[in-house]
Amino acid sequence: MKSYIWKPFFHMLHQAKLPYFHILLYTLLSLLGSQLYLLFPSYTQQIMAGNITVIAVVMGQAMITSINQFVLSVASAKITLRVRELLWNHIVRLPVPFFELRHSGGLISRVTEDTAKLSDLVATFPGNMLSSVYGFYSWGNYQYFLYFQ
Repeated sequence: MKSYIWKPFFHMLHQAKLPYFHILLYTLLSLLGSQLYLLFPSYTQQIMAGNITVIAVVMGQAMITSINQFVLSVASAKITLRVRELLWNHIVRLPVPFFELRHSGGLISRVTEDTAKLSDLVATFPGNMLSSVYGFYSWGNYQYFLYFQ
């Protein structure tokens, strides 16, 4: 008989009330950053040619990256806090024999380190995956049009 672990996992994430706005904002900013990174070689060429106004675009790219990292930090912190609250509420209600069978160090590790890793995964995965796919697809299109036109 198969053991399905995904259903309780997604149920826990649903109970944690993830900051979907922050995750979506991070994803959109990642996509915008990917687009600017793809345009960066042409901007570098224009700067070397003496066009100084393009520097504003490069500075904008740096600002978007900074804002993106800030949004990611906020989303990750919120997810960590909410998952730890869920775990704490669950741990408090466990019977005493549960604590007699387990070491306190392992329990503390689960509450601190594993929730931080989980929050990083949940916050970064959609943005990183979509921006990577978008960047690869856009780069492929750029290479196609560069060589076949």
